[in-house]
Amino acid sequence: MLLGHNRLSIEVAHSAPGVVLSLSGDLDLDTAADLVATGEQLVLAGHDHLELDCARLKFCDSYGLQAMVTLSNRVMPHGSLLLRRPSSTLRRLLAVTGLESRFGPFGDAVGGGRQPEVPSN
Repeated sequence: MLLGHNRLSIEVAHSAPGVVLSLSGDLDLDTAADLVATGEQLVLAGHDHLELDCARLKFCDSYGLQAMVTLSNRVMPHGSLLLRRPSSTLRRLLAVTGLESRFGPFGDAVGGGRQPEVPSN
């Protein structure tokens, strides 16, 4: 399933043990609600282990961070929200805001170890 906004695409893929949401574009004021809505639908469908693949995420502001925190709150205490392949900028943003430990450990593999292709630019 591919959901899109003019600046954020969310590709949803089911894998063991949960669901991978591959983010492409900008996660900000205009797009954060799209991520929350997609995640909420998955949680309501019974998925409580979510991974955000951030390899193609170009930008994230405080609204994007709030969307991640909102989804994390929805799956807790029985589930998890993990970030995979965050950029160094996103890692720094998470460290500065004190959120780094909430979404880690960060990994390079997504979806139970499978590594999706990231097109080169």
